[in-house]
Amino acid sequence: MEGTSVHLLCECEALASLRCAYMGSFFLGPEDIRKLSMGAIWNLARGTGLPYFSTEHGVQRAYLRA
Repeated sequence: MEGTSVHLLCECEALASLRCAYMGSFFLGPEDIRKLSMGAIWNLARGTGLPYFSTEHGVQRAYLRA
């Protein structure tokens, strides 16, 4: 589902270049995300410029801009 954290972290074509830069691959599976450091995930999230990073249920959990 578009807009979920799994979609943004693993599948979103618009973020493929950023994902490759921060995580080393254009597309990832959920099992790949579990192996990454929180720093890599945080850097990708901040790099998107999105104000919020949503959960699969659409609940806004983490404000990305400090």
